[in-house]
Amino acid sequence: MTDTNTAQGATVVIHQAVDHEHQPLLEQWITEIDPIIRRQPGFLDKQIIRPVPGLTHSYTIIIRFAERADLEHWLASPERNEMVAKIEPLLHEELAVSVHTGLEFLFQPPGASKTPVRWKQFLLTWSAIFPLVLLSQALVMPLLATVGLADARVLGVFCATGLVVYAMVYWVMPRYTKLVSAWLFK
Repeated sequence: MTDTNTAQGATVVIHQAVDHEHQPLLEQWITEIDPIIRRQPGFLDKQIIRPVPGLTHSYTIIIRFAERADLEHWLASPERNEMVAKIEPLLHEELAVSVHTGLEFLFQPPGASKTPVRWKQFLLTWSAIFPLVLLSQALVMPLLATVGLADARVLGVFCATGLVVYAMVYWVMPRYTKLVSAWLFK
């Protein structure tokens, strides 16, 4: 937890791994906890990254709150603690929970204890996004043209930016920050 500014918003990233046979129980647990999370003050949204069948056992749950204080209230709440106690026996390993403000979690490889300075985050992000935007537009626009939607610029931008964000969060930034970590954290 590097930033004490509570008005900036906060994200919690939770990793939990379960055996394949316990996944239906975890899915049921997610269904049960969802309305509880949504009722919390400051809740903004939630994403779930499910395991790849036959390859992984990990679920990653990303929950965003309007303020860090809202997130901290949720993490300390009796409702959450009860729900976590209910699911812990099914987990492969201890529940991994990390709290972040802003987008710095894109710049912190696992185990890193500090966040890089903003100007380095800016340069790194820009240098990653620029080629991805060019590539995604080069892929999306011809595909739209083949289905008769060559003039659908908004749809093209929507699809291209979705590809860019997906690539940044799940593929590019974890590898890119590791590659340039000596410079990034210097």
